[in-house]
Amino acid sequence: MKKLAIFGGTFNPIHNGHINLARKFKDELCLDKVVLMPAKRSPWKSVDELACDEDRLNMCRLAIDGVSGFEVSDYEIKKGGVSYTVETLRHFKQAFQDFELYFIMGSDMLLSLEKWFCFEEIISLCTILAAARHDGQYENLEIFSDRLRRLYNAKIKVLEIKPYEISSSEIREMIKSGKDFSCYLPERVVKYIMSKNLYS
Repeated sequence: MKKLAIFGGTFNPIHNGHINLARKFKDELCLDKVVLMPAKRSPWKSVDELACDEDRLNMCRLAIDGVSGFEVSDYEIKKGGVSYTVETLRHFKQAFQDFELYFIMGSDMLLSLEKWFCFEEIISLCTILAAARHDGQYENLEIFSDRLRRLYNAKIKVLEIKPYEISSSEIREMIKSGKDFSCYLPERVVKYIMSKNLYS
């Protein structure tokens, strides 16, 4: 069976850490398709400083342009409202019945997974793919994942990779204060942000 991974987030903006994580999982698990899924409105994050839907979609498309096996979906943005992962997984489970579903997330999201809306249905619909956001987190993530595997029969794969120590909020702060942020994002995304005067 072919493998499809959804990578959701606000991507405000998308940066090299996002792309690196998705590419590592694609290579490690031989994923056939990775879908970047910008959220309309995250249940976890404030809408303050959120670039508009079109800009976040465009930045995602620029970031993966020419990268084989990657695409961007506007499903959550078109659906509107709060973007709940379970609804997205239900949709993709129906639309891609010949694919095995995966969902990529960072360590902070994995550690909060039991608080997600319909989280038990989420883990029944897909295999969770997670990686540490900071050095020294891998062992704790594995311990936590083992607990979820035992309690809920969850399918979770934790990848041990060197964390990319930057966040979108830190990049926005750098842009606002006039610091050079170009090394943290794909070149086309940097040019887009500058041309649109985003986050400044």
